[in-house]
Amino acid sequence: MTTNKNAADTLLSMTVTEGVTVRVLPDRRHEFLMTTREVAAGYGVTEYAIRKNKMSLGDELREGKHFISAVTIGNGTPDSLPVNALLWTKRCIIRLGFVMRSERARLFRDWVEDLVLAVS
Repeated sequence: MTTNKNAADTLLSMTVTEGVTVRVLPDRRHEFLMTTREVAAGYGVTEYAIRKNKMSLGDELREGKHFISAVTIGNGTPDSLPVNALLWTKRCIIRLGFVMRSERARLFRDWVEDLVLAVS
């Protein structure tokens, strides 16, 4: 896993595996946040699949713990993110990994697992 700051110095690019890089938004409370687009790219699925899994997990996912709206973080939101963007916490990215099924999802789960254990 490699990490590089981008030109905006706000979003960090993190290499999951060769050819798969995601951008994360550092966050004091949740360590980092990811957009639906970035989570989908990490798992190798569509944004629709991420939203569908959010709906199917229903009350398992809680706002403020598993996801937040970009509007709730105010001026700390990079200009490149829409105000109404849904941002996923590390907790939710892990939880989504339990239901995603693809080769890339397996690789992304491995990356998330390594990231969590490295910080713990």
